[in-house]
Amino acid sequence: MHGNQLITLRDALARQKPSATCTMAPGPNTRKVSWPEFDDSVTLWSSFNIQCLNESYGSVLDLPLPAYVALDLPAVDELHAVDSGSDEGPRQMMAWTNSVVRPVLTFSKKHLELHKGTALQFGTSGADWGRRAADIVPQLDARTHIDIVIGLNDYAQQSLVLGFGRASSRWRPGSIVSDPSKSKGNLLWPLRQLANLCMLAKCRYGYIQTNESLVAVCFADNPVDKQPAATIKPVAGGKKVYAQFMPVPWNTEHGTSGATLTTEMALWWLCMLSLADRPRGLEPVDKIVPIDTWVLTLLDDGVTWVRRHYYSGVDQPMATESAAALNTGNITVPPASLSSTNVFGFEFNYLFDGDTGSL
Repeated sequence: MHGNQLITLRDALARQKPSATCTMAPGPNTRKVSWPEFDDSVTLWSSFNIQCLNESYGSVLDLPLPAYVALDLPAVDELHAVDSGSDEGPRQMMAWTNSVVRPVLTFSKKHLELHKGTALQFGTSGADWGRRAADIVPQLDARTHIDIVIGLNDYAQQSLVLGFGRASSRWRPGSIVSDPSKSKGNLLWPLRQLANLCMLAKCRYGYIQTNESLVAVCFADNPVDKQPAATIKPVAGGKKVYAQFMPVPWNTEHGTSGATLTTEMALWWLCMLSLADRPRGLEPVDKIVPIDTWVLTLLDDGVTWVRRHYYSGVDQPMATESAAALNTGNITVPPASLSSTNVFGFEFNYLFDGDTGSL
C-alpha cells in the first residue's frame, strides 16, 4: 500500500509473486490402501473459475480494505526464500498464502456477519506459526500428516478447509486434467490422502499446494441409493468417494484486473464457500449443490424476482421477460436463459425459492 492509497480485497489477493521452482528429484507419493478410492469419479471442477467467482463474490472482492488489514499483509519478497529442493517449499508457500488470506478472510467474515461471535482459527504443521494443525481437528491424531487447517473456534471445532504441500517433482495434476478417468496409481495418491483428511475432519473442501499451483478440491460421498446410510462410517477405510478438482496456477503477474484467478483468491474462495450458511461436510454426491447455482427468489414485495447465489447470498436482477413469466405462472421450469449446470456428473437446474415451490 502506497501512502494513504486504499486497496481492495482483490488487490490484496492478486499481487505479483515471484515464480517458484522445484529442484527436488522425482519420487513416489505417500500411500495407504485404506484411503478412500475414486474409481472413475475424479472430474475437473469446471465451475471453479474467475467468472463464477466474480459473479458470486465479486462485490466482496471489490470492497476497500481497511488500512490496518492491508498493513498486516506479508511482503511478497518473503517468497524469494522458498526452499526449492524439498516438500518444505510448498509448505512455505502455503504459510505465506495463509498469512495473506487470514486478515482478508477475517475482515470478509466480519463484514458479511458470518458466524458472529465465533473466531476463525488457523493451524499449521510447523510449531513456529500458530497452533498445530492436528490440535484443532478433534478427529485427527498427532501422527496424521496435515499442513494447514482453517476452521471455526467453536464448541464443535468445525473445519472449513484442509490442505498439505507436495513438491511438483512428486506430483503434477496436469496429467489428471488431460483425462481424469484414466488417472491411476501415483497420480491419485495425493488426492486419496486429501480425501482421507477431509472425511475424517467432516469437511468437503481441501487443497494441495505444489510449486506450480494450488489444486482446489471438493469431495462428495456416494449417492444414498448406492451406499445406504447404515454403511457410512466416520473413519475412512477404502470407501468410494467423488472428487472435483481445479489447479490454479501460481500467478507471477498482477491479477487485479478481475480476469485472473490467483492462488490466494482460490483459498479465500474455498473458505468463503465453507463459511456460507450451507452444509460443508461430505454429503451424497447427488445432494451437493454446485457453486454456480442461483436461487430464483421472490422478494418480500411479492412481485420482484431476483437471482440469489446459493452460497454468497448476493442478488442479481432478473430479466424483465423472465420475471414477468414467473409472476404470471406461465412457466413451470426455469427460463431457457437460466441453464442447468453439472457437478460430479449430475445435472442441477436453478432452484426456485418462493410460492412456486422448488425444483
